[in-house]
This record gives sequence, C-alpha cells and structure tokens, in this order.
Amino acid sequence: MELLDPSRTNGLQFDTLIFDEYYGGKPDFLKGLDEREQPFLAEVPKSFRVLMKRPRGPRPKKGWTGKRTDNLAKFSAAWHQQPWQSVPLALADQVWDVRAAQVHLVRDGERTDWLIVARNPATGETKYFVSNAHSDTPLDRLLRIAFPRWNFEHLFRVGKSELGFSHFEGRSYVSLIRHTTMCAI
Repeated sequence: MELLDPSRTNGLQFDTLIFDEYYGGKPDFLKGLDEREQPFLAEVPKSFRVLMKRPRGPRPKKGWTGKRTDNLAKFSAAWHQQPWQSVPLALADQVWDVRAAQVHLVRDGERTDWLIVARNPATGETKYFVSNAHSDTPLDRLLRIAFPRWNFEHLFRVGKSELGFSHFEGRSYVSLIRHTTMCAI
C-alpha cells in the first residue's frame, strides 16, 4: 500500500492525520506513516498492543507481544501512579478523564509514542488513542485534535443516511469525493 506518495499529494502537507480504530488497529499502516515522518493521532481498539518499556536484547523471531491497552490501563502500576486529569471538551460540554504516557509500539525502533486513555465519567465510555507526536507535545493539544473527529463521523453518517447509503464504506479518495458530491447535491 502506497501511503502519501509525494508525487500524488501536489506538495500538500498534513499537520496531523486522525483516523478511527479501523486504521489505528493496523500496525503496518502506522509504521508506514512513521517512515514518512507523518504525524498521526489514531483511535485504537482496546486490544491494541504496546510496550511500557522496550525489552532488552535482540527482537525475538516472532516479535514482542506487548500488553493490550485496556489491560495496561487497568492493571499497570505506571498508569495507576498518575492521577486522572479532567479535561473539558467543547463538543456537547463533555468532560473526559485522561491518562497519558509514552509507550513503545510493538515494532522495531527506539522511539516512543503517546498512549492516551480517555474515559467519560458520565457515560462510562473509554477510548484509546496512539500518536507519534513529539513527547513534549501538550496533552490538551492532542485531545483537541482527537475528539473533533466525531463531528466528521456524524457528518458522513447523516450524509449516507440521507442518500440511502447506510451501508456505504468507501476506502478510496475517489469514492469519498463521489459520495460527498452526491450528498451535497
């Protein structure tokens, strides 16, 4: 899969790509973005695996397995040593409790990435995010990037239902443009 081919982007630069669990749960996709030095912030499934510390020694043949993000957030001493931070978000006047730390994604390399665990105390909903943003990036900036994605998801859901495309799942730019154009018309 060719990601962000410079010859096809016409010089367009993206500050940060955001995407849902489908793409966030694909380690090879995230690795490809890293190789292109493209910042991203991805919602990941609760079964996504990370390492709190990079293991010593050579990488095993089958690779490191890491810990599931949901188990890490529940049982890791490193997560329980830090308090939840309440972060008010502009969308629907919601307040989310957040914990974040630098972790290693299960791949080669020494760099660390953000793992953000956010829970909504009012609804009990929990979300997990991974970002390759620099380690000194303020957490509130990452959250302002992550949560507005909901507005776009809602826009697409409404657009699809208006046209009777409730089962439409386009995965290419061309199909997205055609669909959006039909919704706008």
